[in-house]
Amino acid sequence: VSLDNCVEVGRIANTYNLTEVDKYVNNFILKNFPSLLGTGEFVKLPFERLAFVLSSNSLKHCSELDLFKSACRWLRYEEGRMEYAAKLMRNIRFPLMSPTELINHVQTVDFMRTDNTCVNLLLEASNYQMMPYMQPVMQSERTVIRSDSTHLVTLGGVLRQQLVVSKELRLFDEKAHEWKALAPMDAPRYQHGIAVIGNFLYVVGGQSNYDTKGKTAVDTVFRYDPRYNKWIQVACLNEKRTFFHLSALKGHLYAVGGRNAAGEL
Repeated sequence: VSLDNCVEVGRIANTYNLTEVDKYVNNFILKNFPSLLGTGEFVKLPFERLAFVLSSNSLKHCSELDLFKSACRWLRYEEGRMEYAAKLMRNIRFPLMSPTELINHVQTVDFMRTDNTCVNLLLEASNYQMMPYMQPVMQSERTVIRSDSTHLVTLGGVLRQQLVVSKELRLFDEKAHEWKALAPMDAPRYQHGIAVIGNFLYVVGGQSNYDTKGKTAVDTVFRYDPRYNKWIQVACLNEKRTFFHLSALKGHLYAVGGRNAAGEL
């Protein structure tokens, strides 16, 4: 299978119900999608396969804006394809675009302003962008960062010898077998909670000072965006909390137990 024949091989696999070949073609296209965009074969993809690719978390090395532009190019290649516009656009993760991209490149496209489904997708993205503090509770399939890989990270904690609380974020590079520094938090954290929702990393509560009794607990919550290596602060906990358990379940964060200056929770 190559860039020149993957579309035709996929067509044959679909026609004769060659399931394993069809899966292989899907994986090939996902792996080589940026290169496929540079060929004339891209616009020959059938709707179903393009929709599958655009919906996949395994699609890498393409920004959401690139994917949007590629979908527009496919739609405009032949008459009659515009009936697929809304269905294709549901697979573009507009909330993960920047406000500038939405205004300058998405809202200027005619069908994004006239098709009801597309208008609602833009509204969803705008609401998500305008309320960063509320983003943890505005999760949908379009707010998930595309990734199918897992990584080991360490965050915060106490440097025992100096009893200093750290704000460092480090990622273990499996290929290089070494720890790499990422963007540090705005404030140090100790006895905090960490969880992942939609491939965003959340750091919740804890304390910024070394205090074994938990009297300096905080209620702040920060979210790390691995695409841009940046942190933002989101909505705080209802109460200050340290030495507690944090879990992520079905798009929600649950903080259980712990303590603060008032005692055990």
